[in-house]
Amino acid sequence: MLSILRANVLFFSPSYRPMGGLFYRSLFAAFGFHPLPFRIAFFLFLTVNLGLSWRIAELVTGSQEVAGLSTLIGAFHPRLVDLYWSTGTIYDVLCFTFFYAALCLYIEIRNRGRVPRGGAALLILVFFVCALNSKEIAVGLPPLMLAYELLFHRGSPRDMLRQARLPLIAAVLTAPYIWGKLLPGSLLTQFDRYHPDMSFSRFLSTYASYLRELLYVETWLTPVSTGVLLLALLLAALLIRSRALVFSWCLAVVAALPIALIPPRTAFEFYIPLTGWTLYIAIVLVLLRTKILGRLERPVYGLLTFLAVLCLLLRAHRIQRQRMGGPELLGQAVIRRVAQDLDRHHVVFPQGERVLVVNDPFTPQRYELLLLLRLYADDPSLEVDNAPTDDCTYQIMLRWDGSRLDRVRNGPCIAVSPCPRST
Repeated sequence: MLSILRANVLFFSPSYRPMGGLFYRSLFAAFGFHPLPFRIAFFLFLTVNLGLSWRIAELVTGSQEVAGLSTLIGAFHPRLVDLYWSTGTIYDVLCFTFFYAALCLYIEIRNRGRVPRGGAALLILVFFVCALNSKEIAVGLPPLMLAYELLFHRGSPRDMLRQARLPLIAAVLTAPYIWGKLLPGSLLTQFDRYHPDMSFSRFLSTYASYLRELLYVETWLTPVSTGVLLLALLLAALLIRSRALVFSWCLAVVAALPIALIPPRTAFEFYIPLTGWTLYIAIVLVLLRTKILGRLERPVYGLLTFLAVLCLLLRAHRIQRQRMGGPELLGQAVIRRVAQDLDRHHVVFPQGERVLVVNDPFTPQRYELLLLLRLYADDPSLEVDNAPTDDCTYQIMLRWDGSRLDRVRNGPCIAVSPCPRST
């Protein structure tokens, strides 16, 4: 625990995302190897993030209607399924929490006409360091604070320099952080897929990949059309002189830079910049609604817009969830079947046992059965080896025939006997 705490203080060290390590280690110390407390804490952070999504939209636009629509659009997306079922995405969730906590606090103080000083400035920097310790995408925060200054608080060069003092300090803190992550001891330097390609073509290609996932399209969003789309959205925001639209565009693009310069991954990686898109869409919807339904009383047209967007989202997401395979995508059927087979055969694992598995039902995955058996045995020291045939050096052997556990050996090889099949 002390090493994890030290790594969080020394944020510029090569340590791998120590804030996530602190989350895991703290809960493990309190609750052991039981998943429910982890899931409860995880969803508490997701709930806090919904509140932060609302708050950032309200601070930027001054409109609760925009804030409600933006939060609604970003509250759930089937392509972000990893956020809802995998505790392994805690790095993204924690980074979102600290990233937007820092940005919200900064914008709230600036909206009051003040510059963050003293304890408030220190708290913003602490949030920023916590975001960096959660995931590398947090390096986009200082440019976004500077963008907010340029859009909403322009003044003389001297005034701008004074007002931008805190974003500049945060930018200076980013330099040793990046240096630490590029040291040979950092895990990020040991995998080619984490090496950034500082090219415009890589940015457009990766960004297009994420947009195709989030917009449920497969072909028409090429790198070229993505570049045209982003440019058109920026020009539209400039033409209608909407600073909120320009800032939401910056949030969607600048916050995505750290992940858009490496090969694309699954859609949940876009969790933080997605708020820029939901905010942009919400602002446009309210502008359109004002043109069409402007004569109705505010509670009525706000409610109508919210319900219309909700209905559209429910339909689109329901169709996509069916196409994605639902439980099959998450492996729930296999997990339940393996757990039922272990119950049916009354399998008992001695503490610290090393188990031989023949024909792993989760193949080609490597760790799913190991995790499941550890949870089943309530033993984090249990180990699993995979082999094509039985091996008498192991005390316990589990053999699967397709998706069914058809043989269990608990003892020497001479005790091998087929497991009775259920009827």
